[in-house]
Amino acid sequence: MRNIYILTFQNALNYGAVFQCTALFRTVSGFGKCRVLDYRCRKIEDSYKLFSLKYPIKKNIYGALVMPVVRKKRKLFDEYLKKNIRRSKTYNGPDELVNESWNADDVFICGSDQIWNTELTDFDKSYFLDFARGHKRISYAASSGKSIEKKEHDFFRNMLSDFDAISVREKTLKNELEAIGIECRQVIDPVYLMPKNEWLKLAEPVDMQKDSYVMIFLLQKSQKLLETAVKYAKDHNKTPLVITNMARNKLPGVKYVTRCSPSQFLSYIDNAHSVFTNSFHGISLSIIFNKNFYFEFLGSGHKTNSRIQDIIELFGLQERNIAVTDYSADIDYTEIVPLIQAERKKAIDFLSENLK
Repeated sequence: MRNIYILTFQNALNYGAVFQCTALFRTVSGFGKCRVLDYRCRKIEDSYKLFSLKYPIKKNIYGALVMPVVRKKRKLFDEYLKKNIRRSKTYNGPDELVNESWNADDVFICGSDQIWNTELTDFDKSYFLDFARGHKRISYAASSGKSIEKKEHDFFRNMLSDFDAISVREKTLKNELEAIGIECRQVIDPVYLMPKNEWLKLAEPVDMQKDSYVMIFLLQKSQKLLETAVKYAKDHNKTPLVITNMARNKLPGVKYVTRCSPSQFLSYIDNAHSVFTNSFHGISLSIIFNKNFYFEFLGSGHKTNSRIQDIIELFGLQERNIAVTDYSADIDYTEIVPLIQAERKKAIDFLSENLK
């Protein structure tokens, strides 16, 4: 059986990153022997450093304060990944990938997440599978997380012109790539590849009664979203529950969860009465789990709102924005569930066509 390798953001301390990685790995495993490349991008690894001589004193002090929390979270994420995906040996930089002795029939997939965000990766060509030229190369739901700048056009053209098949996550990126002569398709984020019942197989129980709380998950701090969610919870006689790394400036009557594994995160969403979030994957898992949810776009000038915009428009959920909602009705998933199934089929068809 041939080897299929996935290159993505597998080592991020981010729930959405590990969930999209899980779903793509488990789906692709149906087409061959699959491994997630345990690749360590220097720019991304550096972003998780808590201490540096380059940091101001205040940032190093903060790093010392959060170090125990980060270490516990890393342990929880590593345990989850070890249990739910198969990883290759670790590659510490592009040269180690280039010098690997790959088999002639090995297939490589890059995606999903913001693997083509050059600000995050510092133009690391590995995320464009540059080390695997001559092999079959596919992208699945790749994202740039921002608009491609004119000065990047030649770089993207060079990196993608000889791919065997390209699919991207956002409509914006599809239009931008086609404008510079790169043919591609748009497919749904990998988390939608797995239905709710499959996600629940990975969930771990949490110590909260079903429907007794409103889950609050903020990718970016937002006092408005937090206060709105807390008020909504109290109006509905529910406990406001915040998933966070550190609980500072605690609000009275709010439960803070600072040690949450990815498997527990799934249970918290499943058991929540409602969800308030500004996270793309928080929104997506709420949709997959058919939850009542409300969202807010990320702060002014944030470059990754297009992915939230796309998914909200796809499922016709614009009225769930806290800026316009009147909170008078729960979501009717009658028409949304068939849309999810259609998008899942389209995505799996793309993988099937290119992994035969």
